Amino acid sequence: MPITIQPCGPGLLSFRILGRAALGEYPIVKLSQPGQADRLIRTSALRQAVQVRVSDAPLTLTLTNRYFKELADRNLILHSVQFVPRP
Repeated sequence: MPITIQPCGPGLLSFRILGRAALGEYPIVKLSQPGQADRLIRTSALRQAVQVRVSDAPLTLTLTNRYFKELADRNLILHSVQFVPRP
């Protein structure tokens, strides 16, 4: 299920991201926003800092390799989400 973020205006969106592996693969996240090229983020067990310049259009985060099984699933964890408007 995608996550959609509605920026209050153009600016810089920053967050830290990590994932949990399932069947040896970590989540891959696609960031998409109208008028911008899609960006893929390959997560790992270590937090990565991500910064994305955004417009005021909705930004969608989608797991491209979802996996769920009763004893294992691929989790995606976002930390420290921050938006700084462009002056």
